This record gives sequence, C-alpha cells and structure tokens, in this order.
Amino acid sequence: MADRAPPAQPWRTARVVAVRRETARATTFCLDLGEPSVHHAGQHYKVRLTGSDGDTASRSYSVASPPDGSTTIELTVERLTDGEVSGFVHDVVVAGDELEVPGRTAHRR
Repeated sequence: MADRAPPAQPWRTARVVAVRRETARATTFCLDLGEPSVHHAGQHYKVRLTGSDGDTASRSYSVASPPDGSTTIELTVERLTDGEVSGFVHDVVVAGDELEVPGRTAHRR
C-alpha cells in the first residue's frame, strides 16, 4: 500500500508582534498565531508571501522559541544574498504586518 501524503493545511495569517535584529544578517520575528502553537523542538514553519499579481513564494524557518503552548512563536530568519523571501522580510516586514503560515501544525525537518 502506498504511503499517503498528509492533507494540505489551509493557509492562515499570523500577525507580526515584534521584530528583533539579532545580527547584521539575522532577524527574529515574533508571530501571533491566534491559537496555541503545537510545535515541537526541531520543527519549522513555512512562511508564504503572495504578491499583488498572485504569485507566491514560501520558505521554511526553524522555530526559535520553546514549545510552551503559547499563541506566539519566534522565527529567526537569516538574510541570504539574493534571497527572495528573506530579503523581503528583512527589508519590509514590521510589527503589525501579517504573514501567511500553514494551518494548525508546524512541519518536521
């Protein structure tokens, strides 16, 4: 019997509640998911950006906060040279903005 892929998670928005510059190339984004996070140590969240033309780009970022059941998670994003998503979040995203993340669960590495 063939393995079945898990069902696709619907995308939802997470509000950026804080942005903290860690180094010249790393920034931590604190996201309010609106419900308790169900992540475990070593998991990551995808972040998807949707342009005005409908094109999307997504990247996975490791969760940098402990799995404490709170409604917020922290993602530390390294700015990559020519990084489409990392460049955008470093240059444009501020507290109060919304980012798209998958439904209820984080993804295992």
